[in-house]
Amino acid sequence: MTSTVIDATETWNPDARYTANGDTDILLSYPENKHRSKIARYITTMSDDLPTLTVGLGHPLLPLDSKPMQLKAGERLWLAGPAKLVIEE
Repeated sequence: MTSTVIDATETWNPDARYTANGDTDILLSYPENKHRSKIARYITTMSDDLPTLTVGLGHPLLPLDSKPMQLKAGERLWLAGPAKLVIEE
């Protein structure tokens, strides 16, 4: 398994984006032991354009939680925090 650590900021940012090279199964994790109010957010798109939805409308990921996902080739996973998030392929 390959792990990628992403330091997500409070806004959608190209530095906190993961692009699937092919159809890919991943596990998105928020391994930090923070207060449950420190929610990370994620959204997927098919382009490098910043998501038009506000961060608050992104899918939530709580501290110490993980989410298995399937990404299509070229799909982008955008992450927002502030949090260190881990993507495992």
